[in-house]
Amino acid sequence: MKIKSKFKIIILLIGIAFVFNQTEIFAQQNEKVLVIKHKTKDKAKYLKQGKRIIYWKYDDNKKHKGKLDSLGNNSIFVNDDEITFREISKVSGNTIGMKVVNVSGGLLTASGTLISGLGAYILFSPSKQETTDACQAAMVDLIKIMIGGVILITGAVAVVVGVIPLLVHNKRYSLEKDWELEVSDVVPKSKEKKLKD
Repeated sequence: MKIKSKFKIIILLIGIAFVFNQTEIFAQQNEKVLVIKHKTKDKAKYLKQGKRIIYWKYDDNKKHKGKLDSLGNNSIFVNDDEITFREISKVSGNTIGMKVVNVSGGLLTASGTLISGLGAYILFSPSKQETTDACQAAMVDLIKIMIGGVILITGAVAVVVGVIPLLVHNKRYSLEKDWELEVSDVVPKSKEKKLKD
């Protein structure tokens, strides 16, 4: 009797998992995708509904950010506002990974600045040790120069390395020049994994 009830529970769980899996597949098949397509080359980028988007409008040329709520035939809905494709001059993805890179770069730059300041302080601060021996004073100054110089250089390298991520941003696709927008229900198989990330 116990084996039959366990078997029924297993069959029930498999059935529920199958239904949820089919529901997810059906939802993915009916989900529209914003396609950023190159006009002359065979290149395309895909932006799924629910992802963050950055776009610029022709009339104000300001950066607008938000979540891609849904797609119409020739428009996008971002933060419950409808924007037609004709209004958009540039578009870009707004990934969390790029924000992490920029924040990390900022923290590294700030840390490097503090470390450089410490090195400069050690390097240029007057010697507090009073000694009559010129050799001993020269040795203290040499140690200060070495330690301060190493710390200053380390901080300067951290600043340079930290600034590099701050200069990197998401690729912008100009609709005035080489790119155009369209809505698609179909995503090529090779792009499906990328969209799920």
